[in-house]
Amino acid sequence: LENAVLTPGRRREFRRRAAEVLARRGDSISRLWRLELLARLGQRDALLADAIVLGEALLEKGDRHGARRAARLLGEHHEAVPEGSRAAWLALRNRLDGEATP
Repeated sequence: LENAVLTPGRRREFRRRAAEVLARRGDSISRLWRLELLARLGQRDALLADAIVLGEALLEKGDRHGARRAARLLGEHHEAVPEGSRAAWLALRNRLDGEATP
């Protein structure tokens, strides 16, 4: 979609439709793609809690790359991370950086 000759409205519509399709799938990669699409659509509130949970789940599975992608979504929108989720977000970042979690 990035290099296609589409109007911004059509690009946004394709992203929204793709996120709807991915929402019906339960695998981790589909969930991650969906969160990335939602972030591009500006739907920050919809992705913050899911990104933390998904990042932790991916890290538990040994998928550090996927966990970093999830954490990056949070890092880009750190100002919107609710106070109640901030500790979990910081713990995920620390684990990814190789530090011990508190």
